[in-house]
Amino acid sequence: MPRLAAFLLAVVFAALVRAATVDLDIRDGVIPQEDGPEEDLITFFIDDDYCGESVTVCDEPDTGCVNACDPFVNSVSSVKLLRSDISCNLWSQPNCTGSAGIVINGDVTQLEAFNFNDKMVSYNCYSTSPQECY
Repeated sequence: MPRLAAFLLAVVFAALVRAATVDLDIRDGVIPQEDGPEEDLITFFIDDDYCGESVTVCDEPDTGCVNACDPFVNSVSSVKLLRSDISCNLWSQPNCTGSAGIVINGDVTQLEAFNFNDKMVSYNCYSTSPQECY
């Protein structure tokens, strides 16, 4: 009977340890990291001077290419960057093609000053923070 109790105790312990173990998907020697927290990055405004309808993009700093949605396609007139460690490219065509227009490194009260008023169709943002090398 003591052997049976010891066996059952070992089985229960093994099940508990297995339940507490996290399986890591390791490929090419890299342990994948969870995506970072999303933060407010940039706000697009329909009118100059941060007025009119607006949308705030919440994403990771490196957004990849994002196609604008109505009513912001060919309608953005001012832009506010909500983080100091990012820059964004504004594109005149879908899928980040066509004329890049301007690189946004800070707030822009009037895109007209850069001849890009009501021209944004897509954008991409990226971190400007120095990357650590390992």
